[in-house]
Amino acid sequence: MVSLGTDTFGNITRLDNVLEGFETKTQACEEMLSNTKIQLGNAKSEVQRPFVQEGDLKSKSARLDELNILLNMDKRENELVDGEPEEEMEEVVAKNKEYER
Repeated sequence: MVSLGTDTFGNITRLDNVLEGFETKTQACEEMLSNTKIQLGNAKSEVQRPFVQEGDLKSKSARLDELNILLNMDKRENELVDGEPEEEMEEVVAKNKEYER
């Protein structure tokens, strides 16, 4: 990108400066590309390796699900997450209220 002005000779100088810097920018981009290719190769090899803690993750996830179920036993089943009930839900809840003594 070159910003051009009103001076013809100034514009030529700007274009010359950009063309001179083109080689160094190309080398920098080629280095970045080679680094990216190396990173891609490393990432592909990492993906092929098995996940060592997979069994541990599954058992802990199952335990977490059990604990969440136990913690949510006293809550209503139809409780909304965002806290904004729909109009139809309010009518059904109002008709089916049971009172404890």
